[in-house]
Amino acid sequence: GDILWAKTQLEVLLQSTSKRIANDALEYALLISANSVEDTAMEGLMLIRKPMLLEARGQFSAALTEYERVERILLANEVYDDVLYRKGRVLMELGEFERAANTFAALRGAAGEGMWKEEARYYYGLALFRDGDAKAKLALEDYLLSYPTGLYTEDARRFYRTFAP
Repeated sequence: GDILWAKTQLEVLLQSTSKRIANDALEYALLISANSVEDTAMEGLMLIRKPMLLEARGQFSAALTEYERVERILLANEVYDDVLYRKGRVLMELGEFERAANTFAALRGAAGEGMWKEEARYYYGLALFRDGDAKAKLALEDYLLSYPTGLYTEDARRFYRTFAP
């Protein structure tokens, strides 16, 4: 619950030599920075700290339960798209790919021009791909056309190439 302490720790982790640790730290630092300005955003951030902690500890089932609980509360809050993104990632960890795809589809609509719009497209396609859904090819193609030099382009190309011509 100590947001300022967490922000300081994340700034230290950004200097990490591990790309994964630095990227995770950057994601959390951006989440804190982007949502600690207004009172309503801070309230939302305080609500999602519990499921985020459970997720970080690898307690994905418990995290999913909490994300689903706060999702209804935060429907009109600035952190709603953050909740959808994190919930979708947890569903992927749990192997619930169809539900994850539905969550990322909802995020595509909620993110608009927001921070998670690229992730929404990529993870929607990835969830469909992992679920064996025929719509995966079109979803991955949509991502590749929208983000030819995106963060996930190489992975999306690799998955897309598995489909027969």
